[in-house]
Amino acid sequence: MPPLFKLFEATLELFVPLVMAAIIDHGIGSRDYGFIGWMGGILVLLAAVGLTVLLAQYFAAKAAVGFAAGLRQALFRHIQSLSFGDVDQVGSSTLITRLTSDTNQLQAAVNMALRLFLRSPFVVLGAMVMAFTIDVKAALVFCSCHSIIINRYFRCDVCQHSDVPPCAGGT
Repeated sequence: MPPLFKLFEATLELFVPLVMAAIIDHGIGSRDYGFIGWMGGILVLLAAVGLTVLLAQYFAAKAAVGFAAGLRQALFRHIQSLSFGDVDQVGSSTLITRLTSDTNQLQAAVNMALRLFLRSPFVVLGAMVMAFTIDVKAALVFCSCHSIIINRYFRCDVCQHSDVPPCAGGT
């Protein structure tokens, strides 16, 4: 459910610049105050519909809490199956940390992934589509710069790790 809400949120965000461009190009350029008011109303409508995105936040939090609850239950079940010697060897303080702090960290990570990382591909792809609808030449520059930056980032990231073997096709 959260991916659909994030797609909806990104779509609403990507329409705002188009409405603003229409206000500037058509409304202000021709001093058509009726058009400016109409487009302003559309912006208010986009903002009001955007409030439904709060459901995405709710479902992301619910999914993260469910994940953490299942993880805690599985960890507790596993800890209960350990012998007393195993518990003494690992240490009860370590086990308590695993059940509380580490699980909370993973819950926050799942929550953040559902709220932020899931939204990024929709925004990037939507921005590319919008760029092509506005100006094809500028969009081609945008895409080429984007691919160069990603290529450089991944190449440098792999080069910094000496334990990573080189690609099969070359260096």
